[in-house]
Amino acid sequence: MQRYLTRQRGLDPELVDHCRRKRLVDVDRRANAIFVTRNADGTPTGAELHGTRPGRPFKGMTHGSRKAQGGFWIARRKSGPALLAESAIDALSALSITELGHVAIVISTAGVATRLPPWIRHLDPETILCGYDADDTGDTAARRLIENHPAIRRMRPVEGTKDWNGQLQAARHRLAG
Repeated sequence: MQRYLTRQRGLDPELVDHCRRKRLVDVDRRANAIFVTRNADGTPTGAELHGTRPGRPFKGMTHGSRKAQGGFWIARRKSGPALLAESAIDALSALSITELGHVAIVISTAGVATRLPPWIRHLDPETILCGYDADDTGDTAARRLIENHPAIRRMRPVEGTKDWNGQLQAARHRLAG
């Protein structure tokens, strides 16, 4: 799982280690990456799963998870904007993107949400940025979310990348190249 997240997905090894120490990231017996979902108080509400086996992509939630009551999130500081992402891997990727250094909290909604889950308000972000994928599904969901919550602003991954992990990997490739 560590190798998958750092080598294949390009996440910072120190960030992954930090998440493991905080018990926010783990691995199950099938080698799926487990991302613990929590409410604003930090109480676990379930987990996102990401398959790590080559040729067997898998994304989902553990049985009994309650998406409306919590998500995978990390706060880098107490004040500033929150960025919503479609997955825990995209949320962690956003933390490593230099241009997103102003973001205080990254939150995975484990897919797209067209209404803001109430628990997010308890994190008390200054503003909320909708960072859903740069594709038709992400754009449509972002538009509906903003219609339901006009204070939310759209923030798309850069042109040529679909999501925050793609943007992170492209930046790392440019630096290595």
